[in-house]
Amino acid sequence: MLAEKPRELIKRGVIMADLEKFIKDMEKASEKLADMLNKKEEPIPEVDSEFSTEVEELQEGHEIAEIDEDSRVIVKNADVADCGCDETEQNQATPQPCNRIVRFNCIENIPRGLRLDRVRDFRVVYDPTDLKVCVEEAEISVTPPPGCPDLTLSVFAVRVIGCIPVSISVLAFEGRCGVNLVPRRDRDDRVALCCHTTVCVDNVICYRGTREQAEFAAAEIRRELSSGKQCGVTVSETEDEEAAAQFIKGRRDPCNAVPLLFAIGRIFRVPVGQDNDDPKILAFSGAFRLPACPEANAAG
Repeated sequence: MLAEKPRELIKRGVIMADLEKFIKDMEKASEKLADMLNKKEEPIPEVDSEFSTEVEELQEGHEIAEIDEDSRVIVKNADVADCGCDETEQNQATPQPCNRIVRFNCIENIPRGLRLDRVRDFRVVYDPTDLKVCVEEAEISVTPPPGCPDLTLSVFAVRVIGCIPVSISVLAFEGRCGVNLVPRRDRDDRVALCCHTTVCVDNVICYRGTREQAEFAAAEIRRELSSGKQCGVTVSETEDEEAAAQFIKGRRDPCNAVPLLFAIGRIFRVPVGQDNDDPKILAFSGAFRLPACPEANAAG
């Protein structure tokens, strides 16, 4: 009996070593799977911000507004989806693609009587500090080699959820009469039209093979977003954009973590009847970029 104990200990040690090797192999397989998922991330678009003063005819395909009985343009708020900002899906069967792009649209009526002037100021103000970062475990079935049993691997998604309030304005309109309540020598008859919306965010930004790596990435992104600063971007003919970009780049705040990629403004004429006095709408579109996860090996 005493002679058998060392054999049992050796056998148990071999089993433990095999188990540790199996666990490490599974972790490596999960990390490879996470890397494959990360490589399928939607590419970041390269689009320049612009505002067009040309009035375009609204086509049916746009589907951005509808007309009520009083021939008033009613905005269809297609961007504020019921995504459940505090709810997440667990153990997804099909992994959600990585996507750090958050697109938005905002539409406003142009009051009758305003004439279109040249664009003097085009601004976007937003606040990404309400965004939250969470880690979710996803079990994914993997096709094994021939003759091997079915295999399910676990990967960990880093998801950003929440809402970004956005306000956009463009100083490009003037009226016949104007009163500036902060008196200036000129421009009393010029006004900026504004549009407000809330962008709902529910994006997986990366996958990691272990929970430790995913929690590390989530913590780093939370740190980038932890500030009470409101963000503002100005596209103006009077500013040195390159100098402003260098100034912003050197600061650590949520505006750098979630930058505005682009904003585009368009004016549409909405056909509502036989007369030529069709109402006009101001339509904005744009996108933000969510933070990138740090490298997996940075977690140590």
